Amino acid sequence: MADKSFWSEKKDSEWFKNFIYYYKIHIIVILFLIVSIVYTVNTIVNQVNPDISIDFFGGIYMEQDANSKFKNYFSTIINDIDGKDGKVVTTVQRMQTSLMGDDSEIEQALAQALMIELTVGESYLYIVNDYYLNDFENSGVLLDLSTIQPELEAGTLSFRIDDNELLKHFADTATEPLYLCVRDVTPAVRESQLEKAQAMCENAKLIFKEFYKNR
Repeated sequence: MADKSFWSEKKDSEWFKNFIYYYKIHIIVILFLIVSIVYTVNTIVNQVNPDISIDFFGGIYMEQDANSKFKNYFSTIINDIDGKDGKVVTTVQRMQTSLMGDDSEIEQALAQALMIELTVGESYLYIVNDYYLNDFENSGVLLDLSTIQPELEAGTLSFRIDDNELLKHFADTATEPLYLCVRDVTPAVRESQLEKAQAMCENAKLIFKEFYKNR
């Protein structure tokens, strides 16, 4: 219980100076905790969970304005998974190492990002170039696209889109072969994440169908 003298004692400027001097560490810790709590709460409140995440691996890069239009366009096609944030499309653009200069650290970072994505990634739609295509097709995580479009040959894991009218609408600088791949829902997906994974895969299929329609 606090000493009653603390509350009754007159507190002038000198008292505050002494208080801050002796308890400055405590004050800093308390302020840090308050800021951390506010930041954490704000992050949780404003966190937006994507309904589909699209990863670009290769030479394609969309400027911010084109990327925003790209995401907005496909947000009208997909389903709202959680029913909270509306239809949200996110994109991740990873440029091919050789296009950024020969830097072993960047190359290692991209290789690690690729390995992590193929192992435990939560993206269900990929746009890749020839440089990465074999890694994706040999990963064992891609969906057979003929299960979406029976016109395709059984075992088709990628669909070429660099000449696709839809892609040209957003990225008219595509000057190399580009392929669209859909991630399958693999047995590695945890039970708690299965429903979301299945929903994201369905959204990836919807986007694939839109590209296929515009072939």
